[in-house]
Amino acid sequence: MEAAPVQQQAGAAQEAAEEASGPLQVHVLQAQGIPAA
Repeated sequence: MEAAPVQQQAGAAQEAAEEASGPLQVHVLQAQGIPAA
């Protein structure tokens, strides 16, 4: 897995989680190893 694409995906996922403000989605992101906080 390349670092740059992963970071871009993590950033996009974080933005999506912030827009949705969904605790479940945040939990899923954290489960995937993505800091959603």
